Amino acid sequence: LTTPSATKVYRADFAPTAHRTVIHLAEDAVLEYLPDHVIPHPGASLIQSLSIDMEPGSRAIVLDAFSVGRVARGERWLFKELTTEVLISRSGQPVCRDRICIQPDSWIPSGLGGMEGASYSATMLLCADGTLDWHDIAGTFTTCFSDTQGATGAASALANGGCLIRYYTHSAQCLKEITRTLWAMARCALLDGPPLVLR
Repeated sequence: LTTPSATKVYRADFAPTAHRTVIHLAEDAVLEYLPDHVIPHPGASLIQSLSIDMEPGSRAIVLDAFSVGRVARGERWLFKELTTEVLISRSGQPVCRDRICIQPDSWIPSGLGGMEGASYSATMLLCADGTLDWHDIAGTFTTCFSDTQGATGAASALANGGCLIRYYTHSAQCLKEITRTLWAMARCALLDGPPLVLR
């Protein structure tokens, strides 16, 4: 599952825009959910959530990404709010909850400990039950960033079977390239499959 282009969020004069997606994966199902990044325009306010419930044997590769604004126009951190949440559970039991809430009027996370000057942020989640060595998988993904120009990131294993990869880039092109690389690695690790080309 993907989108035809980046998701543009326009100014909100009143209530925030809400975007909620709920997915249920049947037993042994496979989900590859890779939408393009969200671009919040000046004055935009977005509350977005993705909830995935997985049955035994199902596997998922999930992407959540955003930019700090319309970067090419010099518009950075001019939105009101960006809240995005991914909640993954297996047979009703939580596996991972990843939530980001940014309100630039209160704090701009652009410095050290935040996005460190980057313009694009992404989180990729890999989830599956079984006997996969998630610590080894996370180490392989983290090593990938040492060979990548323009992207900074790391991966960590989840306690209940999975891996979270967080990364930042300075350009949309670099975001697309590193995402393609990580997706190909994820397909190999989880699905024992070759890379795919979205477009």
